[in-house]
Amino acid sequence: MTFASTDGRAIHPSFAGSSRPMIPAKVKAFVLLVLSTIFIGSGNVAQVSGLDFIGPFTLVFLRSILALAVLLPFAVLEHRNWSSLGGNLLPCIFVAAIYFAGSIVAQQVGAMTTTATNIGFLINMSAVFVPMLMWWLMREKPHAVVWPCSIIAVIGAYLVTGAGQVSAALGDFLCLFAGLLDGIWILALAVIVPKTKTPASIVAIMYAATALVSAPVVPFESVTIPAIVDAGPQILWLGVMTSAFGFLLSTKAQETLSPCMVAIVFCFEAIISAACGNYFLGETITTLGLIGAGMILVAVAVSSLPPAVFSRQKRTSARAGQLARA
Repeated sequence: MTFASTDGRAIHPSFAGSSRPMIPAKVKAFVLLVLSTIFIGSGNVAQVSGLDFIGPFTLVFLRSILALAVLLPFAVLEHRNWSSLGGNLLPCIFVAAIYFAGSIVAQQVGAMTTTATNIGFLINMSAVFVPMLMWWLMREKPHAVVWPCSIIAVIGAYLVTGAGQVSAALGDFLCLFAGLLDGIWILALAVIVPKTKTPASIVAIMYAATALVSAPVVPFESVTIPAIVDAGPQILWLGVMTSAFGFLLSTKAQETLSPCMVAIVFCFEAIISAACGNYFLGETITTLGLIGAGMILVAVAVSSLPPAVFSRQKRTSARAGQLARA
């Protein structure tokens, strides 16, 4: 059905009575994803400072339970789409939940021996891992530029971690490992989210898995009520803003954006993490660390560009076509 304007032109009903232009879905998703990186990046500070009061597995368990409590009402609103979570998607949901839980635990344990700044940059190596994993697991061959970018990113990660300082090696390697797990998680969500339209339910499932993975270790950590109260601000921020809203927004964005685009935008988390680490924890990054951080961001950005940018043949054909039309 269409409407007619005074001059006889047809007007689509979605535009009738409104002069506001429609915002493209990808723009909305991009904004949601950038907003999520603010919540997730600032959470790296809470991961480090929370360890002053309670153990890593206790912190992971409590943030997961709190995130579940926040997400469940949103998940209930999606009940009409719950049937889409079954069938052939169950293996992907299982993979996403397990690898997500492994990533959260690895980075939280890694936070014991590294900084919030390093966590932010090293986890976002997932932006390089994603195209590599797409080639290995999905047989989608990445552009040749990905490989030199991967080498540059690895060198950058080495500089960010202190260029050979052994004291923080364990935490840094755990965060790199978490970045690898994040790459698999992002790819699994790329299959699940567009088909289910249940982002809150999916994130709730992931944090249920995280709670189950961390729960068996909690009794072995010295946990007291006063310590939990002292860690209350960190638990609240991690559970509500980072875990619930941060990952809900990023999962919602994956309904529209490609996994490579999600990985590149996640790199904003590194900048937020470094800024918050400097402001709240007094962390500093050396000149070599800044160079390494820049190398990672450049490598990730270049590796995520469309292959046509690097295709001389396509550019030459385009120029020939323009000349022919002229």
